[in-house]
Amino acid sequence: MMKFSVATFNIHKGFSHLTRRMVIHELKEKLHGLSADVLFLQEVQGVNHRHAGRYHDWPHKPQHEFIADTKWHEVAYGRNCVYRHGHHGNALLSRFPIMAQLLKFNVGRMENYGLPEPDHKFAHAHPTVSGRILDRLAHGAITPKPNIAALDGETVRFTDGSEVHADLVVYCTGYKITFPFFDEDFITARDNELPLYKFMFHPEYENLFFLGLVQPLGAIMPIAERQSVLITEALRDRFDLPSRADMESDIAAKMRKMRKRYVASKRHTIQVDYDDYMHDLDKELEAGRDRADRRAELNAVAPLSAGVPA
Repeated sequence: MMKFSVATFNIHKGFSHLTRRMVIHELKEKLHGLSADVLFLQEVQGVNHRHAGRYHDWPHKPQHEFIADTKWHEVAYGRNCVYRHGHHGNALLSRFPIMAQLLKFNVGRMENYGLPEPDHKFAHAHPTVSGRILDRLAHGAITPKPNIAALDGETVRFTDGSEVHADLVVYCTGYKITFPFFDEDFITARDNELPLYKFMFHPEYENLFFLGLVQPLGAIMPIAERQSVLITEALRDRFDLPSRADMESDIAAKMRKMRKRYVASKRHTIQVDYDDYMHDLDKELEAGRDRADRRAELNAVAPLSAGVPA
């Protein structure tokens, strides 16, 4: 019989009694010392922009991910309370692939519904979210088929050799990123990849901006609004980008992280996590304003220095 240890702890958003002192780093060390296989956490701070600006050593990721680190490979978080500057809730950390197992316990194997066995791990590709698809498959209202090999008049031939008569073929193949208003020699997204700093700024063209060119796990409208603030500040000359080398380094790091998390596919080139990306944009807005202020100070000092006799 398999045995495993379970622990539960209320971390009080990473603070001591009466919020007198931030102790999230100490808590992480103590919780790691428990060596629990499954850890339930209460009052977990997912995001808090005020604390992030107030405490220099505030974690740059949600507290459950910060605590999990490399010790617990599976994490799940649910919000209990959402407010303007962030949200908090409860979390589950596990050394075992618990989310995949829960899904299997709840819905069974995909092959039982006539679907092919997944060729990637759980959460390594975009999920299909539907409250009816599985029961429609189970009752025979939908017949799953493999990829289309050829279209011959009103006959559709599939890669397994089967054929069906079809009055209508609906293509649900996803998106292809194109910019028909640009010459391909100027801007193109080959294989849906376009290297942009923060998914917005082109390292080579400082006056070219991309708004909403992300695929978030969450709502895109607040993201587009936050992006528009950075663009507006840049147009008002109150926001400066880092050097081209720094931007390209950041882009490369983001792409490596994305390839590590998701299966290699044209579907996973502009993927962002809502909370992390919104926090990243806030940090970049602050950093860009600081860079613009330093530039203004240098420009103000330069003419004065030039007029001082040697």
